[in-house]
Amino acid sequence: MWTKTYRTLLREVDRLAKDITSKEVERAITGIVGRAQTQGDVTRSRAGALVNDLFYYGHPVPLEDKLARIQAVTTDDVQRYLATHKRDQLSVVTLGPKPFGTQKE
Repeated sequence: MWTKTYRTLLREVDRLAKDITSKEVERAITGIVGRAQTQGDVTRSRAGALVNDLFYYGHPVPLEDKLARIQAVTTDDVQRYLATHKRDQLSVVTLGPKPFGTQKE
């Protein structure tokens, strides 16, 4: 089962560069925005977001600014990103009681 999941994951990551649809991008944006709005009021979640902001940007970024940037992403943006960021050297970590590839499917 795990090797099938692993192969599917890699195939889907590679597929994105070729045939991602606007509906897939819209669904992803809706999910990201929904989670951000739902978790935004939880103290621990907000503290984690502030730490990430400080690490990546050096200052807090208002949630509205982040959501506006996410909502502006297009299919072309995703394809352009994938065209310039090669996926031939992915790092993958698996966790479990057995080494990867020893499980029966």
